[in-house]
Amino acid sequence: MRIQIQIGTPLMPATLPELGRLNPAQRLEYCGGARMSPTEEDALEKYVSLLAQRLGDALETVWLFGSAARGDMWSAHSQMHSDIDILVVTSLPLSEAAIDQLGSMTYPICLQCGRQISPAFKTIQEWQADKPSDFVERVRGEGHRVWPEPAAQVVRLVDPAGIQCRS
Repeated sequence: MRIQIQIGTPLMPATLPELGRLNPAQRLEYCGGARMSPTEEDALEKYVSLLAQRLGDALETVWLFGSAARGDMWSAHSQMHSDIDILVVTSLPLSEAAIDQLGSMTYPICLQCGRQISPAFKTIQEWQADKPSDFVERVRGEGHRVWPEPAAQVVRLVDPAGIQCRS
């Protein structure tokens, strides 16, 4: 059951501390946030494919973070605009020229979907550091890996003869 929060109802928090007591779905409804549309998801997929083509084996992982990962983006009809934040983790440091080139590949995609894709770049050493930056900690906390896609869990089935099979 989806909980609707409307102004003037007892479910509408009066103060920010009360907002903390709402579950994520209630907070999303209260704040007017939006999830990525299919068009935006396609745009992200297209950009990640371009990254994979350009970077090849140097591409380690890509993480979605920020409002798109949390599901509380400003809606497309709002005066405020959310971008789609991603962290690109590479095996080697990239030159400024490479970062500029990879960043400018987002503009044609932005024109198609209406939201800017904002890539940030870190090396695998920065991502795996024992004492990571606050930025890396934030991405780890709220982010979702989008490339490579998390491996599907292997389901083990037992056939009538008691032999384990993988599916």
